[in-house]
Amino acid sequence: MANALAEVRAMGETVELKRYRSLASGSADVVLLFDQNLRLKYASRDTYLLDTAPADTCWKRFLDRIHTSDRMHVMQAQNKVRSTAGSAEHLEFRIATDIGTRYISGRVCNLLQDDSVQGVAFYLSDVTAQWTLDELTELHSRPWFIDRLERTNGSHREIGAMYAVLHIQLNQYHQIRRSFGNDVGQALLRAAADRLRNRLRRADPVARIGENTFGVIMEHVQSISDAEQFAANIADLMDAPFFVCGQELCATVSVGIAASQSVDGSPEDVLQAAAISVRGARPRGHSYHTTYEARAQEQAKQRLLLELDLRSALTRGEFHLVYQPIHDVQNERVAGCEALIRWIHPEKGFISPATFIPVAEEAGLINDIGEWVLHEACRQSQRWRGSGLELLKIGVNISAAQLHPEFLTVVDSVLDETGINPRCLKLEVTETSIIDSPEEATDTLLALKQRGIGLALDDFGTGFSSLSYLHRFPFDTIKIDRAFIKHLGTQESDGKDEALVKTIVGLGQNLSMSTVAEGIESEEQLAMVTSWGCDFGQGYFLARPMKAEQFSEHLRTATLG
Repeated sequence: MANALAEVRAMGETVELKRYRSLASGSADVVLLFDQNLRLKYASRDTYLLDTAPADTCWKRFLDRIHTSDRMHVMQAQNKVRSTAGSAEHLEFRIATDIGTRYISGRVCNLLQDDSVQGVAFYLSDVTAQWTLDELTELHSRPWFIDRLERTNGSHREIGAMYAVLHIQLNQYHQIRRSFGNDVGQALLRAAADRLRNRLRRADPVARIGENTFGVIMEHVQSISDAEQFAANIADLMDAPFFVCGQELCATVSVGIAASQSVDGSPEDVLQAAAISVRGARPRGHSYHTTYEARAQEQAKQRLLLELDLRSALTRGEFHLVYQPIHDVQNERVAGCEALIRWIHPEKGFISPATFIPVAEEAGLINDIGEWVLHEACRQSQRWRGSGLELLKIGVNISAAQLHPEFLTVVDSVLDETGINPRCLKLEVTETSIIDSPEEATDTLLALKQRGIGLALDDFGTGFSSLSYLHRFPFDTIKIDRAFIKHLGTQESDGKDEALVKTIVGLGQNLSMSTVAEGIESEEQLAMVTSWGCDFGQGYFLARPMKAEQFSEHLRTATLG
């Protein structure tokens, strides 16, 4: 490692001391700092983690020494952290050294925005002596689990026996930790681990394999139905309320199952297959289990590749916004627009938001993407105003993951940076985005309303509690879902859609809320919703989504017709 240290020491003692003070707070045995191009900037001391290598090849040398089964875990953690300033991820992995396999624990942190650091920092400790246990839950650790899985795979393949792997995800962990604090979140994990430990047979290896995930190896199963029955028992067990830190909490689990004989590849591929089966299932309001099917493997692989591309799309500038006009149908004028994100992949071309937004939400990227959309939409609104165009409202869609108290800080920053009048901004929220955490959503929406920001209930009528939401939440606009508009004036219409749209318009009038008919695609549909008293219209008949320059021209010249 002498070459690398010689290079980084050449940067100067004062800079190094300042950097070390920031890094040393991690309290790790070794601190490694890489710049944004993964070139070594700093190492707290000589370490077998890097060995002798020049600074610009240390990252590759570091990865090469990591156990092949753990390498992807480290790479994914590093990629995830780099996409969000100030974020951190826990790490556990094995590394080959001259003195044998060592077990490393620590975290990787994004300190690129820290002026005294400007890098991605790894705080690492050699925990070989205590690597078998996860300190929080007192279950086995992920490295132990992977090692045991490899040995199980070898012994079972030799005799033609089958084993199964269960991937158990505690679904509400992040939401509970955000609402009640980290102490309650950790107590919930310990309680879930205790239930799992008490239900398992002594011979079944179990471990905490992720922040809110557990793994179980079922050895010598006779058929996949044995594992499915066991998973069903775990699901039933976890549905009972948890009592932690004086709180009664409900948390469900999703159990993914994969049998060794149904997966081609390494032992960790079996674990990955169990995780894939959970990701591919539809969310439910109770605990459940689902079994991996080989035909889903390619689909899951493509989803993972999409996630990896998505992590770099924002920094590479692959996103842009288009704007779909919203017309005041009663006064025949443009009243505003809705900002819509578009992704042009450099190799795959256009990727639909319907494809990548769910992946962004699942991967935890939606906050960064949503913040970029909000910034860009508000900046464009101000550009239009600066050129003399009057735009009443610009609408921005908000994901469920954004509806938390920290989002208010983001909004305040955007308002301050762009100078947009809050009354020119309208945030659009779907019914389904607030159904999981209505209390937290209520507080956030009320705070947004107090800032003067408009609030629209999008896709009205497609959720579960529309009328109660209108009463409970401070919306001032109802957007009638296109599903109720598309058959108006067509042969498919049976009169029910007409009655529903009339009812929603009347409801909006009685509650002093404006109404927007989405998906207008014909002159007849426009005439119908206008005659019923709908305030605004949006759809391809009126105008398709367009670039900012095209919208400027549309705003100057558009009339309904």
